[in-house]
Amino acid sequence: YTIVILCFLTAYTCRLIHTNNSLIQALVDQSRTSIYLGMYCAWVIYLNKHVVYKRMRQCLTVIGCLMVFWFFLRTVKYHIFQDPLSTHICWYLYYFPMILIPTLGLNASFLLEEEHDKVKKRSIFLLFSAMLLIISVFTNDLHQLVFRFSGRPPLSDRDYSYGILFIVIQGWIIFCLIWMEIMLIRKSRIPGRKQFWLPVIPGILLLGWNIGNLLRLPLIKTIAGDMTAVCCLLMAAIYQGCILCGLIQTNNRYFELFQTCLLYTSPSPRDYAAS
Repeated sequence: YTIVILCFLTAYTCRLIHTNNSLIQALVDQSRTSIYLGMYCAWVIYLNKHVVYKRMRQCLTVIGCLMVFWFFLRTVKYHIFQDPLSTHICWYLYYFPMILIPTLGLNASFLLEEEHDKVKKRSIFLLFSAMLLIISVFTNDLHQLVFRFSGRPPLSDRDYSYGILFIVIQGWIIFCLIWMEIMLIRKSRIPGRKQFWLPVIPGILLLGWNIGNLLRLPLIKTIAGDMTAVCCLLMAAIYQGCILCGLIQTNNRYFELFQTCLLYTSPSPRDYAAS
């Protein structure tokens, strides 16, 4: 965790560096991207090796892979492609992980339930709804209900306004985040568990950031203007907090469980006297 915090601080420092030297600026930007990509690739490997419950492991692994894909898209859009059509396609592809990550996050919180049939129906409904929203973004050039453009093709993300479906998409993302927090808080109310707030705090921050970004608050743009970095980092913090709380079972706490079993199964002196 110390290494992760140091990597995050290094990446955030790189974000604050602005210089007229194009070579140094490119090096700083690529270093920041490489740090984030390395962190999320390592997190995906960690989840795949340590999460015990198969369906939860698959869901979290997909979330981690979507984060890697999102950062790859961000790098391609700003540092490789230069023509308007390519950046336009990358911009639309942003909404694939942007919609799926909160949806799969809510689905992962449903996996904490024990009623598998009910969870399966909810999962199908969530994924079907998310795919409809993603398709509406990819076909926006035909109907322009998500983004409206005043110019002619090739269309650019520098001159547009929001349509009705954009509000629906943002409402869906906020709904998934709020309901996910409700599920986590409800599942965290276990006697003796004092760390239930670990996944809740980054979830509240993510929800607040999403609302602030929707309202285009200047403070959000100044402090946390990188949408990809903020969303991925806070979402990963939510589920890593669930792992620390014990809500998501992993195979790296067996020694603690063994000690607990010894504590509760070892006979007391009174048992020896009775025997």
